[in-house]
Amino acid sequence: MSTHSTPPPATQSTLGYHEREQIRANDTSSPRLQLDNQDSVSLLSSSLSQEEDGQTQDLHRLESIDIDRSDGYRNETTPAVASTSANIQAAATSSRASSTIASHNDVNEHKTGWLSKLRGRFTAMLPPKRKQSPSTPKPPNRIKKWLQSHRYLNIWWWEILCCVFALAALIAIVVTVRAHEHKPLPKWQYGLTVNAMIAAYTVILKAAAGLVLAEGISHLKWIAVARPQSLSSFVAHDNASRGPLGALKLLWKNQYRSGGLHMTPFISSLGALITILVLLVDPFSQQIIKTYECERRVIGEYGNIARTNSYTEAGKHSGAGEATIPLSVRGAVNNGMFASRKPDVEFVCRTGNCSFTEEYATLAFCSSCMDVTDELKFVQYDGYDDIFNQTTPYTNVSLTIDDRRTLTLSRGGSAMSRGYLGLVSHFDSELNMIRWDGLMATPEQNQTIKGYRCRLYPCIKTFKAYVRTGRIAEEEVEASGDVFSSVITRTNRALRVAADLKCLDDPRQADVLHKLGYEFNETTRWLPYNVSWTNGTMEHPVLEPSMYYNPCERAPANQHADLCNGNKTSTKALEVIPAHCIYNIGQITTTSLSDNLFSQMFTGYIRNSWTYGYAGYEGTEALTALYNGGSGNGTLKDVEGMLKNMTDGLTTYMRQADSAVESYRALGDMYNYTSCIEVRWAWLSYAAMIVGSLLIFFIWMVVYARRDQSRLRRQWKDEDSVPLIHDFKSSALDFLFHGMDAETLRHMANMGATNQTGELEKRAEKVMVALIATEQGWKLSSAAS
Repeated sequence: MSTHSTPPPATQSTLGYHEREQIRANDTSSPRLQLDNQDSVSLLSSSLSQEEDGQTQDLHRLESIDIDRSDGYRNETTPAVASTSANIQAAATSSRASSTIASHNDVNEHKTGWLSKLRGRFTAMLPPKRKQSPSTPKPPNRIKKWLQSHRYLNIWWWEILCCVFALAALIAIVVTVRAHEHKPLPKWQYGLTVNAMIAAYTVILKAAAGLVLAEGISHLKWIAVARPQSLSSFVAHDNASRGPLGALKLLWKNQYRSGGLHMTPFISSLGALITILVLLVDPFSQQIIKTYECERRVIGEYGNIARTNSYTEAGKHSGAGEATIPLSVRGAVNNGMFASRKPDVEFVCRTGNCSFTEEYATLAFCSSCMDVTDELKFVQYDGYDDIFNQTTPYTNVSLTIDDRRTLTLSRGGSAMSRGYLGLVSHFDSELNMIRWDGLMATPEQNQTIKGYRCRLYPCIKTFKAYVRTGRIAEEEVEASGDVFSSVITRTNRALRVAADLKCLDDPRQADVLHKLGYEFNETTRWLPYNVSWTNGTMEHPVLEPSMYYNPCERAPANQHADLCNGNKTSTKALEVIPAHCIYNIGQITTTSLSDNLFSQMFTGYIRNSWTYGYAGYEGTEALTALYNGGSGNGTLKDVEGMLKNMTDGLTTYMRQADSAVESYRALGDMYNYTSCIEVRWAWLSYAAMIVGSLLIFFIWMVVYARRDQSRLRRQWKDEDSVPLIHDFKSSALDFLFHGMDAETLRHMANMGATNQTGELEKRAEKVMVALIATEQGWKLSSAAS
C-alpha cells in the first residue's frame, strides 16, 4: 500500500495517482472518458437523453485558470474531455435530426382529411403569434451574474442569511425592551407579553446560530484533512456539528500543535464552545425583564386638596369688635391639641394615589415660642405660716407681661398644705408662662424654673403633598409669619390682608407696587397689603382698597396718572397683584379667637401634689395638656409642639370652611399603581456575546477555509489544470461521493470489520487520512498508518 503525505509534483507520474496523470495528458485519452467503437451506439443513446434535458454531467472537470482570481467554478475542460464531448454531441445531433424528419413524414401520411380541415379552421381563428426578433438580446440577470462571479460567497448564502437573522433577533430584543423600559406592562392581544416576545426572538437567534455552527464545523472537518489527520478527528468534527455533547468532545479531541501550528483546531473549538454556550441563552434572556410596582399618571383627571384665600367666620356678636366662638371652631382647636392623630385635610383622589409636587399656599394659623427664662425675676423672703405656726421661706418668680402687668409664681408657707404651683400662665395677645419643676420652695435646692412667651397669629403656609393608598401626607414648606396689615374697606369691613409676591411674573408689576408706596426687595415674598378681596370669583374678583390708607393721597403714587385718578385708585393699581395671591382674614375673627378662646384656654395655673409628688393634677384641660405634653419635661420643644398641633387643627378647619370668596383647590396629578418593566441590561449582554462570537467564528472560518483551499489547490495543480474548489459541509452525499479512495478502502478492509462502535473509534485513531485530488474529485486517501 502506498501513502501520500504530500501531493506529487506537476510533471511527475506517481503510481498512486495514475488516473489523475491520464486525464491531464493532452495526447492520451482517459480510460474513463474514451469511447470504444464497440460501445459507441449505446453511449450515444444515453447522451441523447441527457442532451434533451439541457444537462451535461462531467463530474471530473479540471480547470486551467488563475487560482487567486477565481473560485474554480468556470467550465473550462481539458482537451481530452472537450473533444470527446464534441464527438458525442455531433453524433447525437445528426441522429436526432434524422429521427425527427422520419417521424414528421409518418404523421402526415396518417392524417385524415376532415381532421386536417377542422384544425386549419380553428388555427385561422386564433390571433397570429408575435415573433421576437432574434436580434433583440435578452437582458442579463445582474444578481445571477454577480453570484456567478462570487461563487465562494454563494456557497455560504444560507449561513450569511442566518447570521443576519441572529443579529436581527438580538436587535429586536434590544428594541423591544428599550421601548418598554420603565413603562407599564403592555396589554397585547392574545395575552402576549414582553417575555414571550423575547422568548420568540431567542428561538430565532438559537436556530440561526445552530445552522451556522453546524455547517461551519462540518466544513472545517474537510478543511482539517487538508493536512494528514486521524480519521477520528474527522469523525469528532462531524459529531460536534450535531450537538453540545459532540462539541464538548471536540474541545477535548482537538490537537492544537499537531503537525505544526495552524488555525483549524482553534476555529472549530470556538464553534464547539459557542454550541455549548448557546444552550444558556434561554435562561439568561428570561432574566432580562423584571417587574416592579410603579405609578402611572391618569390622563385628564386630577386630585385636589382644600385650601383657602379668605376666612371670616365668627359666632354671634358678643361686644364691641367681638363675637362668640362657633362650636365647630372649638372642636377643631381641641382636636388638634388632644387627639393622638393629627386631623387630615379634605382631599379628593379617586384612585387613592395622587401627587401635588407644585407648592400651593393657603391661609393658616401659626404659633411661635421663645425662651425668656433670663427675664425671670426671683424674690426670696421669710414669712410666718399659720398652719405650721412657724417662719418658713418664700419665693416669688415673676415675668413682665407689659408695662402694667406682671405674671408671678409664688411658693412657700401655707401653700405647702395645698401643694406647690407647678405652672402659671396668662394669655392676652401673647401667651406668657412660668414653670417650676420640683417640690422645694427655694430655687437653689436642685429646682428647674423656666419661662416661655408664645404667640398665636394668622399666617400663610405653603405645602407639598401626596396621597398614597388613600392616606394624605402634607409637607410644610414655608410659613409667612405675622405679615398682615389692618384694612377697613369702604363697606366698613375690618380685615387683615397680605399678598404673595411670588405671583408677580412681570418686573413692571413690582415697579407699580413701588410707585404705590410699598417697600420690599427681591427676596421679599409676603407683603402686608392694603387691597382686600372680599367678594366675587377668581376670574371676576371684587377688590376693595383700604379706606384709611389711600396711596393716591401722597407721593409717589399721585404723580402717576395711570395709577391715580385724583384721590381714587385706578383699576391698574388695584389689580397689580392677582386675586388668587391675596389672603385676608376677618379682624373680628382673630380678636374673638384671642379673647374668647385662647385667653380662656391658657390663663390659669397648674398645682402639684405635695403629699405624693404627682405633677399636674389640678388646672384647666389646655394647661394640663401643655404641662404634660411631649416629653413631659416642659422643654421649649414640648411647648412649641403642643401649640403647633392646636394651630394645625385650626388651619385644617379654616381651609375647609365656607368662604366669602371662591377659593380654588390645589390640583395635583392622579396616578394608578401598576406593574412596570425594569430592564437588566447585564443579562442581555450574554446574548450579545453569543451573537458577536458567532459572527467572529463565521467570518474567521470562511476566510481561513478559503485560503486553506487555495493552498491545497496550488499543491495539486499542474501546468494546465487546477482541481475544483469544494463546498463540502454536513450533507451525507459529500462523504458518499467523496469519501475514501479505493486504495484506502482496501487498506481498511485489511484491518477487519466490527459491529462495535467503540472498536471502530479505536481503529479510526490509527487511520491517517488526507484530502487529495483524483479524477473522481476530492478523496480521502491514506496518508500514514
